[in-house]
Amino acid sequence: AESYETHSAVPRFQIIRPNITNNHVENTALGISVFANALNELKGVDCIYDSYINEFVLGKKRIIVPTSMTQIAMENGGEKKPVFDSNDVVFYALPASFEEEKQGKLQEIDMTLRSNEHKEALQFNLGLLSDKCGLGNDRYSFDGDGAKTATEVISEKSDLFRNLKKHEIVVKSVLIGMVKAILEIMNIKNDVEISIEFDDSIIEDHNAEFARRMQMLSAGAILPWEMRTYELGEAEETAKNILASSEEDIPEV
Repeated sequence: AESYETHSAVPRFQIIRPNITNNHVENTALGISVFANALNELKGVDCIYDSYINEFVLGKKRIIVPTSMTQIAMENGGEKKPVFDSNDVVFYALPASFEEEKQGKLQEIDMTLRSNEHKEALQFNLGLLSDKCGLGNDRYSFDGDGAKTATEVISEKSDLFRNLKKHEIVVKSVLIGMVKAILEIMNIKNDVEISIEFDDSIIEDHNAEFARRMQMLSAGAILPWEMRTYELGEAEETAKNILASSEEDIPEV
């Protein structure tokens, strides 16, 4: 059917899409991928990587062998030709002048690889790709120096953190709508408070944040029940009741 009446004020489905403006198709409710505007950067990374690999393929060490030093075989037509393995990637037989033949020297061709130039170009384009996808300009590293700590992620990847929060707005709205639809299907009153807290532990350094809140607690900037709600995930009323009961249990001196 083109349409179906649910007799419900709450949508029974949710549309989730990246929180990015669709600059490819106008007047549409459909979203675009996070890398939709980074296709050129993706092609650039692929091109540089192909060139990087090709540099090693073409840069193999080769030895030029004068024809006088190669095996000579008689063909059916009576013509003598040097014989060498056409699949050999080290030795190549080339025609030479009389003087070169007389000297009979082996010449080494040492192809200098431009690996550093390719490495820098690949890292630069990975930075462009990362930035276009909203991950910050240094999300991907080609040098392999090791993973960075979560504290560095917060301080250095501010673009990544801001984009994370921007996409969470859409995800949170969709999840709340889904919960409301489930509550209605289960004939549960829809006036309940729905709270969604995202786990940003991958981005945030929990230990550093805990230490910062402990300092604030010691300085009186936050209350003990606020610390419990943050660290233990308790509701405000529950945290206050537990703290109140704990104070009653402390014996007077």
